[in-house]
Amino acid sequence: MSTRMDIEELQTTKTEKFLAGVLAVFLLIAGIWAYQKIDDYVADVIQINMAVNASVNDADRAAIARLQRALNHSYVAQRRFRSALRNLEFQREEYRTALDAGRAAPQLERAYHRAQDRLAAARHAQSAAALEVKRAQPEAEAARQRAFAEAERRQDRRELYSFLFRLALVVASIVATLWLVLVVHRRRSRYVPLSLGAVAAATVLAFVLAGDYVTDYVDPLDLGVLFLGLFGALVTVLAFAALQ
Repeated sequence: MSTRMDIEELQTTKTEKFLAGVLAVFLLIAGIWAYQKIDDYVADVIQINMAVNASVNDADRAAIARLQRALNHSYVAQRRFRSALRNLEFQREEYRTALDAGRAAPQLERAYHRAQDRLAAARHAQSAAALEVKRAQPEAEAARQRAFAEAERRQDRRELYSFLFRLALVVASIVATLWLVLVVHRRRSRYVPLSLGAVAAATVLAFVLAGDYVTDYVDPLDLGVLFLGLFGALVTVLAFAALQ
């Protein structure tokens, strides 16, 4: 009787099959934990900042700060203009009421003229603030675009590095578990079910990776998923051939 027949004729109990499944579950939990930690580690290393203020350089940050100051000045100027307009309307009504009653109201007249002057000053300040915003806006918008481009570049780099490390994890898992199957098979060990459970865990982890990246728009990642599928199929075929 050949060694292959000796191995194939070993009877696997239900308990052994159950324990092999339990082992696959726990290995998969550990694999998914490592899978997620890879992304966290890459994010910490690259230090991605998706905020708008993550400008490329100090000049861009200064341009964005100038626009923000101009917007604040414009807001204050608009608020003062509305307040001056309400005050003018009030003083005008007070002065008109006195005139309609036939009363001399020099104080109300002076208050009315002061309200007119304040409104004119507020209108001038509002126009100056709007001009300040208009001048600062183009440079600040260009700085924001550069900041977003830099953040997007870092995000793409993070996704690529995460994918490559995760791909390495899955490939190593597939190779290691299939190698384990070959070893226990050659030794005619009863641990074959456990090694098959490890292969199942590595296979599910490969599905997790494919599910994360199969719809990604970045070409290198798409090719990486294709590589994973072809590599896993090739290694499986080679392992099957080695068992014969």
